[in-house]
Amino acid sequence: MSAGVLCELTWVLTSAYEAAGEEVARTVDQVLRTRQLQVERRDQVRAALAQYKSSKADLADCLIGQLCLEAGSDETVTFDQDAARLRGWRELDG
Repeated sequence: MSAGVLCELTWVLTSAYEAAGEEVARTVDQVLRTRQLQVERRDQVRAALAQYKSSKADLADCLIGQLCLEAGSDETVTFDQDAARLRGWRELDG
């Protein structure tokens, strides 16, 4: 499962099914534990899931931040106030 598909899954769960954050986290955790699924960037997804559980940011934002860290970025900028509170993020003044 690609990281993009995982982000789409969380979007569908919250948008179409109105799933709460706890349900989204449980679902992503189940995906990570399913041996039959290969998850792209599994370690970064796990780290993003941990951030997601302890913040108000979307899982996609948490994953973007983890991927930026892996790529060597010192800082990720965003217009999203919740994502800006994550370690390594900064809010971009609009």
